[in-house]
Amino acid sequence: MSFCGNCGQKNDDGSKFCFHCGSPLAEEPSTVEAPVNIPGVDYTHEIPSAEKTEEPGAVGGNGVTDITEGADIHEIPPEVYPPNDEGAYQPPVKKKNSKTPIIIAAAVVVILAVVAAVLILTHTICLFHEYSEPTCEEAATCVYCEKEGDSALGHAWTDATCEVPKTCIRCQKTEGDKLPHSWKDATCVAPKFCENCSIAEGEALGHEWQGGSCTEPGRCVRCGIEGDEPAGHIDGEWVVDTEATLVKGGSESLLCAECDEVIDTRMTIAKDPAVNGTAFNFTEAEFVEWLEVYLGFSIIDSSAGEVYSFVTSAGGYKGDIAVECDETGNVYAIGILMDDATTTITTAMGLASNINPVFYYGEDDIAAVYEDGYYTDALLTVAYDDSDGFCIAVIAPEAWFNE
Repeated sequence: MSFCGNCGQKNDDGSKFCFHCGSPLAEEPSTVEAPVNIPGVDYTHEIPSAEKTEEPGAVGGNGVTDITEGADIHEIPPEVYPPNDEGAYQPPVKKKNSKTPIIIAAAVVVILAVVAAVLILTHTICLFHEYSEPTCEEAATCVYCEKEGDSALGHAWTDATCEVPKTCIRCQKTEGDKLPHSWKDATCVAPKFCENCSIAEGEALGHEWQGGSCTEPGRCVRCGIEGDEPAGHIDGEWVVDTEATLVKGGSESLLCAECDEVIDTRMTIAKDPAVNGTAFNFTEAEFVEWLEVYLGFSIIDSSAGEVYSFVTSAGGYKGDIAVECDETGNVYAIGILMDDATTTITTAMGLASNINPVFYYGEDDIAAVYEDGYYTDALLTVAYDDSDGFCIAVIAPEAWFNE
């Protein structure tokens, strides 16, 4: 710094005139000449001092003589500058750019906005929490910032059973051991079961009745209970009370399989004559009664025992009938004796068709019996013989003839 010798004001080093009073300043010796820069002054163009010219009338709008562009401000006399309020002459000061603070503030705002956006997007700062569901052991937690929300729910335990230990109904976590089974023995009406879990195993024993009958209730030998009702009859077999004959029906009774008491009865219809193996299904008495009732034969004499004299209802033919019975009393052969061959064979064939309705014959069959000596149809055979001078026809099961 240098001081003005006239007014004593400070001036910048290297100034040749006082900026306050304009007096020339004494030059101070210096070994190094340092350039002086004044803010706002363009030093790119230098005008030599010898070439400085001042044209007449070259005065600015403020009444100050214009300075040639590129002049060194330190070499310009101070009187060329307009005086300040105090009357002192000062060099012009370059104005600062008024937009610079706005630009700096805008840049700061942008940087802060970017930082805030990054913090929000990376959830370093969480504006909107998204909580997970709380569990039995863990509280609800924000999936972004891990902030805790609602408290843990806590376990909801169910009691242990024989099948599963103590268990949480929410998370299925178990604790402890299963209970052991506590079995209760089976009874007549209930199977073996566990008193802890009520699970059953096996089947009920069922009552074991004793002392009862079909009409009286018994008592269970295991539990001692008396039966609600008698056991009741059990159907057995039907037994014949009265045998049905060729003329009359019979009767049967159903017996209880346990006590043989009669449970039911029924009437049976008169049976039809039929072939039963090598014999017929009727006795001698049944056959004679059947001849009278159904065929209209008139038995006029039975004094000969197994030989009966008869008269037919159709035509009034007379003859004799003889029967042979097996050890069971059933007839197995019927003999017919009449006056001539035709009457004998015709009567025998008619009687055979009444014994078995499917026995069929015609005029040719009657002639065949006479010629061949026999005729067989529907398990019945009619044989004829007159070798002894008697016209005899025999009716018997085919199986009897084949024995």
